[in-house]
Amino acid sequence: MTKPLKVDITPLLQEVGRTSYLELTEKISGGEDGLIITEPVKIEVDLVNAGGTILVNVNAKTKVKVECARCLDSFDLPMEINFEEEYSSMGPPPMPKKKEVELTNRDFIFRIGKDNTIDLGEAVRENLITELPIKALCDKCANPST
Repeated sequence: MTKPLKVDITPLLQEVGRTSYLELTEKISGGEDGLIITEPVKIEVDLVNAGGTILVNVNAKTKVKVECARCLDSFDLPMEINFEEEYSSMGPPPMPKKKEVELTNRDFIFRIGKDNTIDLGEAVRENLITELPIKALCDKCANPST
């Protein structure tokens, strides 16, 4: 489980259209999926009260430990990700008990906590995982002439 990175959005909820900007530097754990984040994540966050939902634009920079696809050595890969997420007090709707369900955008909304906080940690971790290269190369293998 990822350590929560909670942001209090109480002032943002007071008025539709209200915006907020935050800069954070936080240590985020990788979770059970094997992601190893080797330095604190520098995060810039733009938040907008869109009436019923909070739209969040994130830019995050950090390093993650990966294995070189050629020499199999571990190395720290610098990463910068940009993503948008949506948070709602209602969260995603409950899933029906059918075997197959077609997902919609509403199924990917994060939930606003009862204490008027949003957890950015899980969203950052998930987006780091999706942005990992399929075949990462260390400096030695990427530039063999140096």
